Amino acid sequence: PGLEFLRARGDALAAAALEASDSTRSLRLRWLPDDSRAVVADRPFPETPAAERRAYDDDELDALAVAMAVAKLCYLRGDLDRAVRLVAAIEPFRVASAVPLHRTTVRNEHAFYCCLAQILAVDDRRAAPTSTRTLLVHVCGDSHALAPAWKRFPLSPDLDAVLRPALVTGLKHWHLRPDSDFYPKRNFYAMFGLDTADDAASPEVRALGLG
Repeated sequence: PGLEFLRARGDALAAAALEASDSTRSLRLRWLPDDSRAVVADRPFPETPAAERRAYDDDELDALAVAMAVAKLCYLRGDLDRAVRLVAAIEPFRVASAVPLHRTTVRNEHAFYCCLAQILAVDDRRAAPTSTRTLLVHVCGDSHALAPAWKRFPLSPDLDAVLRPALVTGLKHWHLRPDSDFYPKRNFYAMFGLDTADDAASPEVRALGLG
């Protein structure tokens, strides 16, 4: 749905995001800490003079939010090549905003996006498997679950553990108490394909407590 929304817009951001999504190129990012932005490792990054920065209207902010959300979903699914390409496509538009995006209506999408953009630029998670078997370890939490996501650890010569993010909106006792009917509780159980806390657990290991 996010890509269809962008396709219907047909503007420069939409074109860049759709091209990045459809491409098969493998890119690498690097992070510029002084500028707080990601750039493609082997390319110059064009500066955006202050005079050329623009105040995005509500529709343009919505488009940025959707593009950032698509990048986040790709990251959560483990489609890291596509997430990297989307970050490379989105960054020129993000830094061209005359108003810091954390002060706009898309601040939540922007916060998640900046987190994953920095992760992908600083610590590439696309290492080839070193074993024939994989044990998935679900790391369940809110935004904290992004940082360890997709790291791979050898457990034995033929077994690797891979940290898979399970992003939820809350997992404190208050969220999950028996009499709670708050959205985070339903989101938590849905993340693991469960209906209630009494359902059988899957054989995959889960690391909780990051919410």
